[in-house]
Amino acid sequence: MTWRPLTTAEPPSRPASPALADASGTVPRHDLLSSLAGRGPIPFWKIPHVLALVAEQKRSGHQRDPQSRTWLERFQESRGAASAEDKIASAERRVNNVIESAEHLKARRDVILAEAEHMDQDHISGPHGELLTIEDAAERQAQLSATVDTDVDNGSLRHRRVPPGLRRWATVVALIDFPVLIYFLASIFNLDMTNLLGSPIQVAVTAVLAALGTAGLALGLRKFGYSLRGHKDDHGHLRLPRGARVLPILYLILFCALLVGCASMMGYRIVSDATASGVPPSAAWTLAAFFSIVTCAVNVVVFSVEFNDGSTATEQIDYLTSKIIKIRARQQAARRQADQLHARITKLQQRGERLIQRVLTNAGDGLAAAHQVILIARAYHQGCGPVADLAHPGNDTRQPPGYLNEAKIIDTQALELAAEHLASTTNNP
Repeated sequence: MTWRPLTTAEPPSRPASPALADASGTVPRHDLLSSLAGRGPIPFWKIPHVLALVAEQKRSGHQRDPQSRTWLERFQESRGAASAEDKIASAERRVNNVIESAEHLKARRDVILAEAEHMDQDHISGPHGELLTIEDAAERQAQLSATVDTDVDNGSLRHRRVPPGLRRWATVVALIDFPVLIYFLASIFNLDMTNLLGSPIQVAVTAVLAALGTAGLALGLRKFGYSLRGHKDDHGHLRLPRGARVLPILYLILFCALLVGCASMMGYRIVSDATASGVPPSAAWTLAAFFSIVTCAVNVVVFSVEFNDGSTATEQIDYLTSKIIKIRARQQAARRQADQLHARITKLQQRGERLIQRVLTNAGDGLAAAHQVILIARAYHQGCGPVADLAHPGNDTRQPPGYLNEAKIIDTQALELAAEHLASTTNNP
């Protein structure tokens, strides 16, 4: 019996992929394994493309010009160019949206500024009821102000103004006549101040007459002071006009009558109450004289505030100022709104410029990646010689250094036109 050594059958081998089988003799195995591990020299995601290009060159089996392209190399370039075109088209749409928004804001800003400019031609009523534009009103106000300044520089006191605080106090002081009249009328109508509800008719009549007297006195003093204001001389004193003196003299007579009337009422009531209380006559008359003088002084202050508060020129200046300042406030608000819109337009411009610059810088990334694949594959199969033929386009941003010579140039003309449109939209005043 013959013994034979025991043999084991070899397991059937799995056929390798065509690309890997064809390229296994060209791409070093250690480079392939290192690249699969992510350590290079071939980027991990580009390994299949490099192997396919190496296999294609191995199938052709002949040397060729570096400027020529195989079918797979053209396919790689077309994918990169398509990616660049997609980026540019997407950026162009976004830039057009930015331009549309900027044009809308610019149109709003232009309308607002035009309205602000046209406000100078708005019409207002002048101090004497005449129709004036804002420009005419401002010119007249400047002329009146120049006249007032000249008179003041020459020592005139005609245009001197009353402090605002004193004017407010004069309005409050005028109301003091109301309790004075109540005090006087209470004795006339035998009003019992301790039992007002017992005589409602007398209370109502007293209150109405006191209110009427207070209003008439305050309005009369202000009216007399206002009317006589136009007859002041350069020293601020009253100077009656020659010829037509009836109204000024009448106003002076009425003014003096009001002073005498108020002082008499106050003195009479104090003297009567003091005498009834047993106060010596000398003390009663002294007290009555004092408060009568105070009452006169209060009414003189009300009259003097109106009389001394400026002149007819300052009155016209105040009137025109009140009209002009409203229009100027509207213009200022419109210009502030226009400035805010301009700031928004500037932000849109900056955003569009950043977008264009980013796309112009990164649009060729896909084509550059395709050329990297082609260069790596050529480095392994050496079908185009040992020297890489790279382009050197200088300042041409559409084909930066590192691309293969005779490569497809990325068309960025549409995006550049959009950039010019954006600049013309946002830079025009």
